[in-house]
Amino acid sequence: MSRTLLLLTFVLSLIGFTSRNHVEAVEFHVTTDIFVGADAKPVETHLTTFHANVVYDSVTSGPGQITIIDFNQQLIYLLDTTDKTQFILKQQDVLGISTSLSIKLRAQLARPDNKITEYIKAHFTPDFDVKDQKKNSTVIFAGTPLSYEVSFEKSLQNNAVQDYYRFCDWSANLNYATVLGGTPPQARFEVNQKLKEAQVFPKEIQRTIKNANPGRIEVVKSKHEFRWESTPQDEQRLTKFIQYQTNFRRIDRNEFFAKQRANNK
Repeated sequence: MSRTLLLLTFVLSLIGFTSRNHVEAVEFHVTTDIFVGADAKPVETHLTTFHANVVYDSVTSGPGQITIIDFNQQLIYLLDTTDKTQFILKQQDVLGISTSLSIKLRAQLARPDNKITEYIKAHFTPDFDVKDQKKNSTVIFAGTPLSYEVSFEKSLQNNAVQDYYRFCDWSANLNYATVLGGTPPQARFEVNQKLKEAQVFPKEIQRTIKNANPGRIEVVKSKHEFRWESTPQDEQRLTKFIQYQTNFRRIDRNEFFAKQRANNK
């Protein structure tokens, strides 16, 4: 991905998410533990299942949102287990929202008096110095104030690599489009593209945001474990999620964002 990340390139890359011809689905599961700072206990754990060209992502560390991305129907389901509601979006709507947000942000950045933070700029127009350390199975995306360090393992499942990073791209894009204050996805797109081209899976990803004040350096780490065999519990979990899609009350965009604003107070 070009480091200048022209908007046209951004839009075309998004179109590529939906136009990819999915040939053969590989079923697998990824457990992701998320750590903040030096804490040894994860603040959140996700279990993500890839099944029949549909991805089911849920928080296993407590109640919360379940994300289902159905690439067959090109629909995204955001289910909330706390109040049994669901917000359903077409993938093209997510692309439209993201494109609109990016156009507005680029216009703001063009103004000499813009007040866009370096944090947002780094996510929107990343300028990484990429350093491969193949002997250590690590790649570093060095930047200011944003950087990533990824340890990885080689994959023998080419289709699974494609599916995994397609999901990662959509997750970054969905966060930007549907989370109030969500960060632009371009930096993560660049990281994902590099790993996908190398045909590797992440074992650990560390994102560091540097601040002028060393005491305010933010570190978020994720650890990823891939599993290639399914269990009866996996089948029960997916059956439950499909029941949620049938039974949860459907809400519109206004109610979805009103819930976010209420939760952020």
